[in-house]
Amino acid sequence: MSFAFLHPEFFFWMVPPVLMLFYFWQTQKPLQSHWLGEKVLEKLRAPETTMGLKARNRLFLIAALALIAAMAQPVAIDKETAFTSAAEVVLLIETGSGDPESFERMKTLGSELIGSLSGEEIAVLAFDTQVYRIAPMSNDGTLLAYLVRHLPRTARESDPSAVINTLYPTLKADALIVVSEAFESKISVPFALLNERSDIEPIAQAIKRLKEAKQLKHHVPLFFYPLALAMLLIWIALSSMSARRSVTVAALIGIMGMSETPVRADMFDFRTLHEANRAYEAGEYAKSADLFGRYQRNHDSAQVRYNRANALYKAQRYKQAEYWYKRVYTDDPVLEARRRFNLEQARVQIEMQRRRSGDDPLNPSDSETPKEEIKTEAKPLGGFKTRLYPY
Repeated sequence: MSFAFLHPEFFFWMVPPVLMLFYFWQTQKPLQSHWLGEKVLEKLRAPETTMGLKARNRLFLIAALALIAAMAQPVAIDKETAFTSAAEVVLLIETGSGDPESFERMKTLGSELIGSLSGEEIAVLAFDTQVYRIAPMSNDGTLLAYLVRHLPRTARESDPSAVINTLYPTLKADALIVVSEAFESKISVPFALLNERSDIEPIAQAIKRLKEAKQLKHHVPLFFYPLALAMLLIWIALSSMSARRSVTVAALIGIMGMSETPVRADMFDFRTLHEANRAYEAGEYAKSADLFGRYQRNHDSAQVRYNRANALYKAQRYKQAEYWYKRVYTDDPVLEARRRFNLEQARVQIEMQRRRSGDDPLNPSDSETPKEEIKTEAKPLGGFKTRLYPY
């Protein structure tokens, strides 16, 4: 168990001005000190029966620092219950340049890399002068390696630099790994080049470190401790004032702040969930998605996120649906299978929208797509040939 602050920037931006304010507040002289001497003031000053001004100011300072600590959101992190999701990797294999022996070696390297990334979500693409889709995101390493081993070699000359420079800025995956002999090795996720067998292990380790950096850890919020301390100190400071000053309101505010039974704003949230389900069944998908989002604020769970993503998909808000499908973290194999299937469907819809809009340079319109069939060399052994679909 370790402790951390979710928003430590509050300390950097708020503590210095607060300390400066209280410094001037504590060091300033009272107005009467400019007109009367210290001996005269000592004779005129009545015996104090309550806390002095400087002592109250110190309590206010500590309370202000405690409030800043509460806003920084301290949490207790339980590392043993950390959740690590699979990394999303795009494998891009060159099919156009080089001799047949080099091409076979590139395919072997690609299939071996897939085997070393067992359990990760991998999408396979190929390229020469354009990009081809081989397989969408999948963790079936056996199938992906089989498709890679049976890739045909295209007759077109490759243009690796142009393809990578166009594809990489639009990439939404965690890493892009290019299998090509056109470049020297570069092992740095999220972009890496693979052209030697010795590169496979460093790439696998880099992706493992990337997953650890993205690891989700269970944390317990602790903000209420500094908040309760601040309210208690403010109450003590205000209660120490002389009897001529009313502290009833301040004491009441302090008691309300320290109450162990907070007012629940979500006691009727079941109605929101019922309305969301009813709107979904009635075909009002946009309304259903908004209601699921409102319910999720107080009752976040994998099932609620999945339902919200489904409503967004039905409302044709595919990018938002993709966002929430990717954040459905669950150990339920049935829900996980449905999530992955729906996620791929959302991505297909997003790609279709791009093609219709003509915004994606890697997805030319039908008029720009070459009509001639892509020429390939002889079929691989076994009679099976992986098909190339323009990306």
